[in-house]
Amino acid sequence: RGSDKKETGNFINLPQRERKRNYDVDEYFREAISDGTQASGTKAQHDPVVRKRRKGPLVNDFQLYDKERLEALFDKERFLATKKQERLDSIKSIRAKAKSAPTSDSTESLNRLADQLEQKLFECELIPQEKQLKDVLLAEGFPDWSKKDFKAFCTALESHGRNNVGQVIDDVSRSTGKDSKEIHRYFCSFWKNYTRIAEWRRILDKVHRSEMRIVRLQQIRDAIH
Repeated sequence: RGSDKKETGNFINLPQRERKRNYDVDEYFREAISDGTQASGTKAQHDPVVRKRRKGPLVNDFQLYDKERLEALFDKERFLATKKQERLDSIKSIRAKAKSAPTSDSTESLNRLADQLEQKLFECELIPQEKQLKDVLLAEGFPDWSKKDFKAFCTALESHGRNNVGQVIDDVSRSTGKDSKEIHRYFCSFWKNYTRIAEWRRILDKVHRSEMRIVRLQQIRDAIH
């Protein structure tokens, strides 16, 4: 893989530009990777939303998410959410028992137990470092890039080569209507994270062969003139 990295040129270290989004990316990814594990039993089997989710993820590899790390965080978040709900149910049950306790001592003891459980609800959430990491990983992706957009990007790379950044951006902008800054951010992220795409070897091979053709054509032009 080390040799493959060298083919990316100098663009691999270019800084990524942050962009504004008009929707909840956290919820987008959560819904996309959900496989129905939040529901259980008969409800999960008959819930049409769950069945729809199980048909396949909405997150595509060309959107350049670090899916493995994000899915691990969302799995943990779902586990903690289930644990929190179980604890809330226990608190509710304990307080109900406290109301019908035969003595004031029993009532006080039960309410004290419920208070202790409430004070530990924070244990059922991701720690601040994990929340921050999740936000960073979500910001890296491109949820609004479609297969058509990615195809336009690959076509532009094959037409102009990785070193002609401006022409690649212009072509993609004309084909997709995307802002040039957004395309530039994708360009930089692609060369940094292209191994997240299943067919990255085939894509880079096509780009490499196209670049060789571009060089040969330029050599012919130079020879003619």
